[in-house]
Amino acid sequence: MVTGGNDGKKQTLLGYELTSCEDAIVNYLVPSVSACILYILLIAVDVGVIFSHFKNDDPIWASLTLFILYVPALISFVLVVSNWALWPEFESCGRENMIWFWTKLGEHFFFPVWSIWRFAERIFWSIEAVRAKDEQSFEEAVSIITSPRSIELYVFLQSYTHALPQVLLQLYILTRNNTEMNRQTEKVQTLCLVLNLLKLAVTTTYYQRFKSQKLTGKQYPWYKRHKDLSLAPNSTNEVVLRKPIIAVSRLAMEIEGRFQTFKRYLANERGFGEKTGLYNYIIEMQELGFGLTVYQIRKYAYDLAKVDGREKFLPSTNCIASKWWWNSFKSRYNLCLRVPENLSAYRASMANEFMIKDFFSKLNDVLTKLNIKNTPKLIWNCDETGLSYVVKPSKVNTGIGKKYVFKRSYAERGQTQTMLACICADGTWIPPMVIFKSVTWNDTLKNDAPPSTMELKF
Repeated sequence: MVTGGNDGKKQTLLGYELTSCEDAIVNYLVPSVSACILYILLIAVDVGVIFSHFKNDDPIWASLTLFILYVPALISFVLVVSNWALWPEFESCGRENMIWFWTKLGEHFFFPVWSIWRFAERIFWSIEAVRAKDEQSFEEAVSIITSPRSIELYVFLQSYTHALPQVLLQLYILTRNNTEMNRQTEKVQTLCLVLNLLKLAVTTTYYQRFKSQKLTGKQYPWYKRHKDLSLAPNSTNEVVLRKPIIAVSRLAMEIEGRFQTFKRYLANERGFGEKTGLYNYIIEMQELGFGLTVYQIRKYAYDLAKVDGREKFLPSTNCIASKWWWNSFKSRYNLCLRVPENLSAYRASMANEFMIKDFFSKLNDVLTKLNIKNTPKLIWNCDETGLSYVVKPSKVNTGIGKKYVFKRSYAERGQTQTMLACICADGTWIPPMVIFKSVTWNDTLKNDAPPSTMELKF
């Protein structure tokens, strides 16, 4: 099993630490060559199946097989073209946009050539990584191998929109026309089943790796990092203020015509990041016992952007940051919503460094004065807690429209009963004491109590 990563840690294989050359061979060269060979065989066999169906006068099966072959390319084309962040310009339909559109159309129409080009790129730079003499050359080669490409989206979709449907279709044809099928066609279809299942298994394994890397902050291999407008900030104190699709003419006027296109403005500003310390403020307020709600954080984010004069870049609604911004901010900084426990102001005020040091200083003086530091059997600790015999009822079923639903209990509210526990520093303990207030004694009150529990009532 290969472990490690590109974060400075050495790669290991079955516990054996790999050198840079071995790392390049095991993790980049062999997978690239294997994936290229598998892809060539898969396309060749699928084309052979299509040819066999046409030769056997089965144009319907041949057409379905050909359509399935193009499904992942079609879906990938729609997803890429519909992603506005990938377009070179965001205004009108200029020359750059037209060139980009027809380029993507040609790449997806001739997808086998496009895929082979990507495999060739990975193989070439894998060989360069193997031949690298220093760490810098190795890192440069690896960065090109792992750099995001749109073709990777097609390669991923190929398994679930091509390989899996192809397996089901050819399996259905084999079982339906088992006695009438040409022997040579059966062999080609069987090979098609095996290769498509292999492709599906490989991609599923890689998908698990993608998801695990996604949790650590890395992006999918088809992710265009330099085009994305929701990049995480460089530091934990940086709040990213984004707004999709701003008119270029309006933006150019606001920035005094310094940049002619939104793309050039993005390249210059490097993501509109502004250090406001919002994350640290959220954590500090929570530690002080004044945790912020989602609404408060969204409001503060808008106020900070407004003070800085960048509220136009912050997705907002009714003078607060949008839910989209909050979800993005929460995922970048690993924030979560929790229900806080109530803590009295007195206890909170006592939980400070001065009071805690004073407590342990006095405790040390007492232990020294009594000479019991090394005799834990003489050190006992008592604590009390409150118990209620009126439990919170669970939800029950009733008819629709019924306003008042009740469940019988000992009392509606009841009083809190005091329980006193005592334990020694050496691990021994004495039975707890339970004090019942204003209760008519009943032996059932002792049910499930620890052995030898002492009961008092008044």
